[in-house]
Amino acid sequence: MKLRPAGDALLLDLSGPLGKEGGDAIVRMVEEQSDLPQRLVFNFTRVPIMNTAGLGGVLWAVRLATRAGRPVFAYGLTDHFRKVFHVMGLTRFVAVVEDEAAALADGGGAGP
Repeated sequence: MKLRPAGDALLLDLSGPLGKEGGDAIVRMVEEQSDLPQRLVFNFTRVPIMNTAGLGGVLWAVRLATRAGRPVFAYGLTDHFRKVFHVMGLTRFVAVVEDEAAALADGGGAGP
């Protein structure tokens, strides 16, 4: 997992199964940002599976970003986790887009 600045965005490149340890790391990474950039982007292309604890870390980071008025984007989700995001209502707060280019485009595509 690494942070990568890209223009007005902060990308979180995630990799491997996302569980409690990964969820906690996401929260720490986002909380350590003294000033969140204009948008937060999750790259899930290397995440084959995540459990509820990992998803909880994502939710917390989304909450921090949306409270700060920052849009949140996600790409690379498996079909299963696209459905999970939709069923949980996360798509109200996270714009699920096709790829990094869509997340970084002006307006970020179909915003939340």
